[in-house]
Amino acid sequence: MGKPTSLKSVRMYIIKDYLMFYEILESHILILTIWDSRQNPVKLKL
Repeated sequence: MGKPTSLKSVRMYIIKDYLMFYEILESHILILTIWDSRQNPVKLKL
């Protein structure tokens, strides 16, 4: 459903000013981080 990222198994979903990074596993969805997109993107580390 979300957009692919540079990491093959990680996807990104946009929610207003936030980016939610998640990974779909066999039995569940793992939310890795929720990022305020108004911040400096250099600070984002997955």
